[in-house]
Amino acid sequence: MTPSDPEPSSHAVADAVERVAASVVGIATRRQAAAGVVWRPGLAVTSASAVWRASRLQVVLPGGEAVEGTLRGLD
Repeated sequence: MTPSDPEPSSHAVADAVERVAASVVGIATRRQAAAGVVWRPGLAVTSASAVWRASRLQVVLPGGEAVEGTLRGLD
């Protein structure tokens, strides 16, 4: 990407997606679904508005495995 060409090439976007894909999880509650990011093993972060009233959380890991999540805090 250069100042004269502000649009990233499709290769640059694909490369960026490939680099971060292993850190992205899906988080589902009874009301909605959201994306989250793995902060460290066993801990993911997402928008507080996606989970603040949730009684149950399901986290879908990058490989497709679904596990039960626990809300640890809100900010």
